[in-house]
Amino acid sequence: MLLWVVNKIIKCITNLILKIDGADLAKVPQEGPLIAAANHVNFLDAPVIITHLYPRKTTGLVKKETWDKPFLAFLFNLWEGIPIDRDIADFAAFKQAKQALKD
Repeated sequence: MLLWVVNKIIKCITNLILKIDGADLAKVPQEGPLIAAANHVNFLDAPVIITHLYPRKTTGLVKKETWDKPFLAFLFNLWEGIPIDRDIADFAAFKQAKQALKD
């Protein structure tokens, strides 16, 4: 329930401040493994993708420093973000990502 509420609020906010092409998002299959690679434009990329693909289970690799900010930590814990250490070859994060594709 909390996930639904948070996603609805963020989706409404992003729809108000951004131009989002819902027709293209509707083309994304709702089931099965999927790797989406997008140009990282700004900090709103992940919230837009995650909330607009909901209820599809969506996660992603997130820089580990994100968890230093309480609100972002809350969001990415809710969204089951996978922390990645960008200073090393973080094989543990990629193993988690591989498992997420199987789940």
